[in-house]
Amino acid sequence: MTTSKSIELEITDLAYGGDGVGRTDGRACFVPFTLPGERVRAHLTQEAKRYARADAVEVLTLSLERIKPPCPHFRTCGGCRYQHLDYAAQIRWKQKQVAEILARIGGFRAPPLEPMIPSPHPYGYRNKITLHGPGQPAFLALNDRRPIPIARCPLATEPINAILREQLQRTLTEGKRLVGKRLVGEHLVIRSNQAGEARWFTECDGRRTASDGKPGTLTEKVLDRPYDYPLNSFFQVNPEVLNQILTTAGIWFETFGCSTLVDAYCGVGVFVLALASRNQQGIGIEVDGDAVAAAKTNAARQEAHHVTFLQGRAEARLERALRDSPADRTCLILDPPRAGCSLPVLRAITRHRPHHLLYLSCVPPILARDLKQLAQSGYRLVRVQPFDMFPQTAHIECLAELDLMS
Repeated sequence: MTTSKSIELEITDLAYGGDGVGRTDGRACFVPFTLPGERVRAHLTQEAKRYARADAVEVLTLSLERIKPPCPHFRTCGGCRYQHLDYAAQIRWKQKQVAEILARIGGFRAPPLEPMIPSPHPYGYRNKITLHGPGQPAFLALNDRRPIPIARCPLATEPINAILREQLQRTLTEGKRLVGKRLVGEHLVIRSNQAGEARWFTECDGRRTASDGKPGTLTEKVLDRPYDYPLNSFFQVNPEVLNQILTTAGIWFETFGCSTLVDAYCGVGVFVLALASRNQQGIGIEVDGDAVAAAKTNAARQEAHHVTFLQGRAEARLERALRDSPADRTCLILDPPRAGCSLPVLRAITRHRPHHLLYLSCVPPILARDLKQLAQSGYRLVRVQPFDMFPQTAHIECLAELDLMS
């Protein structure tokens, strides 16, 4: 039920997603862009049996952790949720959110959660942005998805922002593909690497419409090794945190004593190439053909003849890869899309029972859901390491280690 009633309430918590949480009439009330410790005057916008939503009209008492957001588009652009919160506090609240999600959704009463590792840079870290049409390239508003033209994104690297300024006069066309209730038009993608190189291209309805005319790949150094990746393929957006994740995964993996490493969603091969030593077998599975080609190039450059790559969906390829591997000496890496592992993938795991799993996810509720399923299938959650891959946003990256209970 929608409403316009005015209320005052104390904000006592910060929910996953970024909303401050208070209570009104015995219900949790979610108020965007408010912080714990604040008293606010707000207009109720929705009332349900167990919860309510409201928009803050005035902050009557400010949190000591509230800071001035550096971006003038904060609160309207849909990207950031925490620019008004001190970075150390962001880390603390995100840690609490992960613990609560693992308990509430995963059923882990005392989850083995390590302290969150922060990003070395809370701004200027992001190596990819996507702007949408039709019309002037724009981000999308938080609530109504209207276009928000932006000349500079403080999360993006400076090479990306330089191209963004040049491309603002471009006119993006309207597409014909309907997603939900919205036509997906032409969009502008800008990517960069740590060497300061940047590339851009535009796409419409899955077809590339323009580009800068330069090669369609970038090379990024990860743990001092070069990796090519196509501009239209997946690559982690914060390379410094990617280094942290790989370092952590490598330390854990060394203790497993495995002879085989299977990466079910390998992308351009970063994890399997970084972790599998030359006396181990590495298998990478990836649906994106361009990414597989890049993975093979990366393997050849590193003379990683012990690693092979298979193109195809994890649902189709994982079964055989696990069947042909010694379960007691196999580690499976899972880094699925945001929707998490499909039932066929989870069933393949429970059938062939590799003894060690490393699961990387940027959606803690989905991770908790899948960890619960794996725990019910005989796996033990050893530890979860959160990383702040996406400072200022609500997203949280987590690496989980599981082993098969005897």
